[in-house]
Amino acid sequence: MSCAAYLAITIFSSVFNSPFIKVFDLIGGVDIHLTQAEANYMRNPALWTHEDRQNTDLDFVEGMNHLNGTEALTYSRIRKIGKADFGRT
Repeated sequence: MSCAAYLAITIFSSVFNSPFIKVFDLIGGVDIHLTQAEANYMRNPALWTHEDRQNTDLDFVEGMNHLNGTEALTYSRIRKIGKADFGRT
């Protein structure tokens, strides 16, 4: 990552999936505006494990969506749509 960003990265942190999901579930989820491409991506059943599909109904639409922890984690992993992280910040 240092080479790709031309930065000397000496300190970093790692967040495991379970705490990430629990934090967002604890605060009641998060409202996120999805583009049409992001909504289409999120509706792909191949992204979701059988267990995860029990916690979402895959009814994501363009515009404002309320995401639970599992859905927020999936959204945070989108990398190949638009400008990826740079477009969402």
